[in-house]
Amino acid sequence: MRFFPLFVDLKGQTVVVSGAGEHAAAKIRLLLKTDAHIRVFGTEPCAAVLQWHEEGHLILAERPLQWDDVAGARLVYGANGEPALDAQAAELGRWAGALTNVVDDLEHSEFLTPAIVDRDPVTVAIGTEGTAPVLARKIKSDLEEMLPADTGRLARIAQSFRAAVARLKQGRDRRELWTRFFFRDGPAAFASGGAAAAVGKLHALLAGISAGGLQAGRVTFISAAQDDPDLLTLKARKVLQHADAVVFDGGVPGSILELARREAVFVERRDDNENGIPADIAQTAAGGGTVVHLARDAIADVHTFAREITALDAAGIAWEILPGVTAPVVSSSGIARFAAAGQNLQQHNTVLKTGAPHTNARRSGTQTSRTEAA
Repeated sequence: MRFFPLFVDLKGQTVVVSGAGEHAAAKIRLLLKTDAHIRVFGTEPCAAVLQWHEEGHLILAERPLQWDDVAGARLVYGANGEPALDAQAAELGRWAGALTNVVDDLEHSEFLTPAIVDRDPVTVAIGTEGTAPVLARKIKSDLEEMLPADTGRLARIAQSFRAAVARLKQGRDRRELWTRFFFRDGPAAFASGGAAAAVGKLHALLAGISAGGLQAGRVTFISAAQDDPDLLTLKARKVLQHADAVVFDGGVPGSILELARREAVFVERRDDNENGIPADIAQTAAGGGTVVHLARDAIADVHTFAREITALDAAGIAWEILPGVTAPVVSSSGIARFAAAGQNLQQHNTVLKTGAPHTNARRSGTQTSRTEAA
């Protein structure tokens, strides 16, 4: 990563743009979304820049940039479209202690302006370090479709509740509340009744979790037999992204572990461990937290985790199994293994049909057989 992404507070700051033509207008249009004082210098300004000046959105000086124009500037853009003028603007900006950018010139820029998805106050910035602008625009388009227009308004509503939510003692309770509000209950309430309904729903969620919590803890077993994180199911990725603790078998690649929250507790399960789920991690689930066990076993069924499941049942902790997507098995040993697993599955289904108890699975509404989980 050559360019480190960060957000700069431009409230009350001065931003200088050298160039007033069409080449500069696209950058200025983005800057107008901020609270910065925008000063533009350039001959032959385009119609858009003239209009913004007349409307009082910026100050335009129809002349080239001079050394005293950059005093106190936070950012300086070279946007003339002429290398000599842009290089001069960047030099003046650096002399004044400002961060400088030359439009469409990666090598002479100290910062880049990314593609932006604006759902104020939610802002998503996409950068490719100047290597693939078309890709950045495609990602921007996809994100705009994914984030509804009311995302920013929900964020504004949430901001007014942050002090009350912060008083919840458990971090996982706060995460569960915000997850439900932003991704399920909040959008539905906003769509049906606008901001008032969304505020009422957030009040109800807060009251519910204060009275006893929104969800019980559980352990989710996920097959991570393949090294490609794209082969995890969507549900598995979602569970992993919200886990409080992650237990992983040796060999699980970092690309999969990176899908989990950085604040989660990570514990490697070694072959010599007597217990599949360490006691302190099991306590996390018993206390209402969510635990994920990433297993390297390609056949993720109730037999694979029999020891762990027995301990969880004894402790009254809910569990579920989410198999991954496996690649075709071409080796004779692999084929034999899948055949043996098929026999085990058949025996397991027979046990289920005879009425043998699987009380934990029924109680928690989880999937226990490979047939159900598939």
